[in-house]
Amino acid sequence: MHFWGFVLLMLSFVFAGVSCFSLFSLSPALTRSKRILFGAVSLGYGPLLISFLLGLLFSVLPGKTEQFYLVTILAVCALPILWAIVSAPKEFLYSSSTMSASQVTLGFGRTIDWILWCTLALLLILAFMSVALFPLYSNDPLEYFKTAQILSDKRDLFYYPVVDSNASNGFYGPWTHPPGFVGLLVWSNFFSPEGHVPGLARFVSWYYALATALLLIIWSPRLGVLAAILFLAVPIYFAGISSSHIDPVRIFPIAALFVVFHFYFISAKGFLHLSFVVTSAVGIGLCFFVHSIGILVAPIWGFCYLLAYFLGKTGFVRLVVSGVLVFVLAACMMSPFLYSNYQKTGSIISDTPEVWALEKIKHKQFIAAQRKIDTPIRKTVNGVFKGIKNIKSYGFIYWVFVFSLIIFYLEGKNIFRNGNSLRDFFELHSIEVLSCLVVLSYFLMTVAGTLVGTDAFIKN
Repeated sequence: MHFWGFVLLMLSFVFAGVSCFSLFSLSPALTRSKRILFGAVSLGYGPLLISFLLGLLFSVLPGKTEQFYLVTILAVCALPILWAIVSAPKEFLYSSSTMSASQVTLGFGRTIDWILWCTLALLLILAFMSVALFPLYSNDPLEYFKTAQILSDKRDLFYYPVVDSNASNGFYGPWTHPPGFVGLLVWSNFFSPEGHVPGLARFVSWYYALATALLLIIWSPRLGVLAAILFLAVPIYFAGISSSHIDPVRIFPIAALFVVFHFYFISAKGFLHLSFVVTSAVGIGLCFFVHSIGILVAPIWGFCYLLAYFLGKTGFVRLVVSGVLVFVLAACMMSPFLYSNYQKTGSIISDTPEVWALEKIKHKQFIAAQRKIDTPIRKTVNGVFKGIKNIKSYGFIYWVFVFSLIIFYLEGKNIFRNGNSLRDFFELHSIEVLSCLVVLSYFLMTVAGTLVGTDAFIKN
């Protein structure tokens, strides 16, 4: 590992995060007590902003030097910081937005608190060491890193997706996932010594695992530390970090989207602010920008927003207008990359090479048989409920969720017995309710998709 290159790469990520935070700090909806929460969101959004700008520059001004893209993007990131300092210096530089001692103390008792913090630190250190010591060993990361190497050389988004094998020395990568993750790898390559492949790009996934842990902890210190430990301890997630997979990166904007949604949910008149529309649109856009599966968060977000209407958080007209604006802005944000996909492959979203569509090779049936989802019973056991059955990949996190859901239900019954309303229950347990809604909404989508005959939700 090139030490100073690694330091500069991490600093560039943090600098871009500060740039995002400077925009958040200008919102009238952001109270001083919540600044650190949006600081955590910005740590993940910032690098994705870099990737977004890099993709645009590769489209509009292709073939320039690495130094040109580095200076241009860092200069663009500096503009919001300067604007925030000049226009609202006290709001931007307010010094109390740091974690207090009460946030470090989790309330489980001093010994257990320290055990939890040390466990979390140990998991992050082990993840870092696994990235530093293990080579790339998984198919998807190898494909992503090869694509990033090609774009680093060409510096032109015309070559993404990689459908011209003549220009890529035989490599063929026709997927239409937007270039969010690949853009992060390309940016990281700019900081790696020449000829070092995969280089510092290996640490992008680890950075996002760290950013996700920080986000959860700052959102709710007591629950967040436990959630971060459970998250990092999931075998398939930890393997995603060590293999530099896309999963830790694509999970962050999904988590951040609903953390931001919760902030506006509990804020007085939160849904009335224009910043709610903008941040939600950017959040949904970034979910899709990293990976096309991120489009699934749109209906889940819409369901949560609809629930906010029934709880009296927003009026019907505001619900419709804001919802439409959110989805229109998110679509506009992604339209350049969707159009590029359509030009290159003839499809807006696709992960299927043309040869797989040939009837004679029966690729769909082969995948179903290989992954043991080729019968209705197997689809149910190995598909819909694979999180519970496949402990080797998912650990016990789904079992923990089921037992936690039962305990949460029993506690909720006690609250209603004391004369509280449904709205009181949501206000009291807003984090738990929102988290359960997101997970259960996706589970219901999985069940519905399987019932109508698609394996899209269960084959991966």
